[in-house]
Amino acid sequence: MKTTILFSSFAIALSMISCKKEKPKTEVSYSYKAEDGSRAKATFIEEGKDKTVTLESNHNKFVLDFKKKTAEGEFYERSTISAETKGDSLLISQDDQVIHLVKDK
Repeated sequence: MKTTILFSSFAIALSMISCKKEKPKTEVSYSYKAEDGSRAKATFIEEGKDKTVTLESNHNKFVLDFKKKTAEGEFYERSTISAETKGDSLLISQDDQVIHLVKDK
């Protein structure tokens, strides 16, 4: 009887330790429009401690990593591409080129 209780307690304790609580994945997408009329989709994904933004336009897809909070929004970067949110704006930079996008309403 004592052995059964001991093994049951051990099994319960082991299952409680092995169960990790994971934060759910949150994903929010916005449609953006450039001055020339071209469009892009930005999907902001937060999974635990990892945060990324996926930019899609003209059959191209870029994933940028969250780097820091800014005074007006957030800054993302990977390789030579960076993106900064500022209210309803998204500024995408690559080399010396900057593309200004505004949320499509």
